[in-house]
Amino acid sequence: MSKIIDKDGQPIKSPQELAHDQLFEDLDEIISKAAKDLDIPHILHVCLDYFVGITYNLAPDAENAELIIDKTIERAKNQYSHERRTK
Repeated sequence: MSKIIDKDGQPIKSPQELAHDQLFEDLDEIISKAAKDLDIPHILHVCLDYFVGITYNLAPDAENAELIIDKTIERAKNQYSHERRTK
């Protein structure tokens, strides 16, 4: 998040931060819509499969794709398992 603050002390987000937030909101919305007709484990499987496929298709090579996938999963597991333990 941006370290720049407005006159009220609230952080001012960059266009990239706003786009990031919007992407998460859009993903939440489409997953909620899909959950009306599909089981959550199926949705998770489809989403993971889709994003792994995109990673291989867009990365410069398989080695970079695997690094992105591995590091992202490692970071997410650490973040979300920590959040779950601290609730």
